[in-house]
Amino acid sequence: MNNEFKRQLAKTLTRYLTRNKERDRNIRLIDHQRYFDIDSPARVKKFLERRNFGVTDTQEILATESSLPKPAEKPVQTVQVKSLERILGTNDLVDISFLYKAIQFSKTVGRIWLTDTADKIIGYGTGFMISPVLMMTNHHVLPDALTTSGARLEMNYEFDAGQVLRASDIFRLEPDTFFIADEELDYAIVAVAPVSSTGRPLSEYGFNTLIREEGKTIISQWLNVIEHPNGLPKQIGLRENQLIDVLDNFLHYKTDTAPGASGSPVFNERWEVVGLHHSGVYEQDSAGNIIAVDGTVWNSSMGEDKIKWIVNEGVRISSILKHMDSRMLTGRQASLYQQLFTARPVIEKPEIADPQSFSPEPVIANTDGSVTITLPLSVTFRLGNAAVPIIQPVVPQPATDQLALTPQPVSEAAILQKAKQELAERTDVLNVRMGYVFENGWITRKRAIVVTVPRRKQIDELVRGDSSPLPASLLGYPIEVSGPTIEEVIRFHEGPEILESLINPPGFAMESRYFPPAGVELKRVQDFMKVNANVSPEQGWRNLMPFLEGTERSLIVGMYDFGAPHILNSIASLPKKESFEKMTMAIQVGSNAGEGTKKDDLEDAEMVEELSEKLGPKFSNAWVKIGSKNGWVPSSYHIKTAVRDTRYLFLSSGSWQSSNQPNLDKLENVTQSFLLKNYNRDWHVLVENEQVAETYEQFLLHDYENNKQTILNPAEESLAPELFFLIPAFEQLSEAEDAIAYESFEPFNAEREFTVTPLLSPDNYFEEVLALVQSATKELFIQNQTFNAPKPMHGKLQQLIDAVLQKQQEGIDVKIIFRNFIAAEARKNLEALVELGFDPARIRMHDKCHTKGIMVDREKVLIGSQNWSNDGVSVNRDASLLFEDQELTNYFRQIFLHDWEKLAKNNIGRESLTIQVTNATDPVPAGMVRVGWSDILETL
Repeated sequence: MNNEFKRQLAKTLTRYLTRNKERDRNIRLIDHQRYFDIDSPARVKKFLERRNFGVTDTQEILATESSLPKPAEKPVQTVQVKSLERILGTNDLVDISFLYKAIQFSKTVGRIWLTDTADKIIGYGTGFMISPVLMMTNHHVLPDALTTSGARLEMNYEFDAGQVLRASDIFRLEPDTFFIADEELDYAIVAVAPVSSTGRPLSEYGFNTLIREEGKTIISQWLNVIEHPNGLPKQIGLRENQLIDVLDNFLHYKTDTAPGASGSPVFNERWEVVGLHHSGVYEQDSAGNIIAVDGTVWNSSMGEDKIKWIVNEGVRISSILKHMDSRMLTGRQASLYQQLFTARPVIEKPEIADPQSFSPEPVIANTDGSVTITLPLSVTFRLGNAAVPIIQPVVPQPATDQLALTPQPVSEAAILQKAKQELAERTDVLNVRMGYVFENGWITRKRAIVVTVPRRKQIDELVRGDSSPLPASLLGYPIEVSGPTIEEVIRFHEGPEILESLINPPGFAMESRYFPPAGVELKRVQDFMKVNANVSPEQGWRNLMPFLEGTERSLIVGMYDFGAPHILNSIASLPKKESFEKMTMAIQVGSNAGEGTKKDDLEDAEMVEELSEKLGPKFSNAWVKIGSKNGWVPSSYHIKTAVRDTRYLFLSSGSWQSSNQPNLDKLENVTQSFLLKNYNRDWHVLVENEQVAETYEQFLLHDYENNKQTILNPAEESLAPELFFLIPAFEQLSEAEDAIAYESFEPFNAEREFTVTPLLSPDNYFEEVLALVQSATKELFIQNQTFNAPKPMHGKLQQLIDAVLQKQQEGIDVKIIFRNFIAAEARKNLEALVELGFDPARIRMHDKCHTKGIMVDREKVLIGSQNWSNDGVSVNRDASLLFEDQELTNYFRQIFLHDWEKLAKNNIGRESLTIQVTNATDPVPAGMVRVGWSDILETL
């Protein structure tokens, strides 16, 4: 839903709300069949006269007590009354010519392709010809000449009698010849190239003659809309759009027209254009949320066709023409505009095919209430109030006019349903969905059927197991075989109840106990500071160690995982100082250790026991309560922060584990290529400033105080800590990769004035970061372990992702690096991001990316621990710092660009090995590594 469309929706809502009294009156009179008492007498008079009712007849009709004459009172007028009934829609019978005309006028309507600067399709609209040269659509579809110059008009995108897509024609738009648009009336008129890309003349499709005069329709009348809703093949809504209000410039009518039909012509019963469909009013709940057709709260990931619309709005054609008349057009533009009223369309007689050539079932009743009629071309009509989109099978089209056309969405629901039926008997199929073909590990624009299996197998293994291989293609679509996602593997092995308790605990947000400390503000600080910034794996521990060992009095820690023995040893030496008083920690239970780079690390419970033994009464710990049952935070205490002596702050994207803070003195191989391949990339910042440090200290102590009574009772904890998984080990560096000159980055150090804003979730992170993203004018670089496409109900994540996408669409340099932890998960997420409109060329994946950073315009940099998952940006406990500083931003920017060029790839990783459930003791197969739930949870 672009900003232009949102503005139109807001204006429509305002108009709708100001007309409540008038609209209620109109509907009441319609219910009482007082059709001629609703609209103004002048409009009704014009309406009747345009339908060949004479002056006397019109006067009699308007003078009757009931608005509809009664045949019993005037027998001689029976024919006239029947005619009037049909005009008013009280008689459902229409001449068969009505359908022929519908087909004839439908030829003038086409689908508009909207493209980005790379000529890739980013959306659709509807447009219709209004002269031999000019097309009309909405301003919010084609707001300017630049957008219009990259758009296309596709004519004849519809089904034939055999339910197969007809060959369509693509026409370029020519804004240099004629382009006029107006935001207030939301219309755009543009010239269309005279010949399609395949040489077909535009004239073959005809055009609609626009009429300046009023009287084309009145309130109570049924209207018809020809449209390409959401870019689907052409559909016609017949006599289902009842006009319920007429404003100075707009029409309000009740219908199920989808927002993808923006730019559609609205016809009266005589197939005269009365309006330009452009907007609507959606249903809202008491909180102002948009309601979906299924009754849930809508978000943009559902698609605008899932919004529950109350009423739709069209712009009056007479108002558009009046506005155009007021413009001072000259030369070629004036001449082209005059053609609207001087050119006459060629009316073709419908071709009558031999009766034997018709389908044996020329009329097909569809399950959604629509009807398909063969005349001899096939058109799907929606009659009455059917609101379900019509779905028909489609044969994929070849590429046209240098824009890659993949199989169209209209067929995909039917194709997917059929594919699921075909594969339903296979016990080795977990899921079937529509997706994309991946080549060389990266997404293409080719659509595919993606089949999820528990474990990918070689052909010979399938044969030995008496299983047949999956087909290479199905229903004309290639089949892509994928391993299970995290949710699919948990559902398969543990069941849906365990999955629901882990992924979507019921009511978790409302039951969270969290509240911020009283009197502590997260406000922007401009002050003298000493700032150290550094990155892992090369510099993390070298800078954390002196921070810890410099503790004189107190150490306050909030940590997700803490298992590294060398960090423990540094802290264990603190009691030797007479000045040392206390270490206070809040931590989440459930770390994963004993594998890979963490093979010598301790579990969290073991670490707490060691600290208690070494620090004695000078150590206090609180296990932060997680979960839906009165948890402090519902999902994760994900923070990685420490405050020393109420003056020094450490803040990081990485926990205190060896994978994030490796002790290089204990490693045999400390080459940069080895470190980068085996240890996480993390960003860290250390700040010496009392105001900043004290702010975080008060939040950390608040977390501690509200969780110190928590008793660690495994029987009451979630099953999550008991879940272990096998995931593919990351491949060793190739010779070419090993030869890359990876750079090692020295720390940033500066003592001067800095401007910084403390960010915490669930406190102020979302609002500040949304504003940060929206402020970008030149470049926006994001490096985060997680960059998830939002799902339904992911409101805050949806807004952040939408904001990034908006910046991409504005032409800003957007680059995104995130982690490909599990190939199947990365595949599904990347597919969803591409569906939203993200350019995959602006995305790369790095298998050791653990950073959570953002850089904007070389002026602002964010360092922190918030993943861009729904919980990460909304309800988890996380911490970040937002610096407004060019020098510091450019320090991290050079690291980002190094990682973009040398570490990140257009590759989701190995799909030949798939995630599996295991336990803590079973042997680990070659090529796999064991991870725990806490590692998995970080990616969700």
